[in-house]
Amino acid sequence: MFAKENPPELILLDIRLPDMDGFQVCQLLKEDQRTRDIPVIFISGLDDVVDKIKGFAAGGVDYITKPFQAGEMLARMETHLTLRRLQKKV
Repeated sequence: MFAKENPPELILLDIRLPDMDGFQVCQLLKEDQRTRDIPVIFISGLDDVVDKIKGFAAGGVDYITKPFQAGEMLARMETHLTLRRLQKKV
């Protein structure tokens, strides 16, 4: 609900959540016009290729496994923020 009321530029989303998994949350975000264009980066301790494919199929733009390096996280975030800003200009 928060993302729909105050759309962020980027969402970092864990796969394991209390009520539903991150894939389901991402699908809901992508179904809503107000949030469908927000880049979603999945973060997870799960390193299985099936989970990665599931993340991209749900609409995620990236998938980062824990543990991660801060520099890697920042570089990926900046890449997706830049791409999003360029898409808005077009």
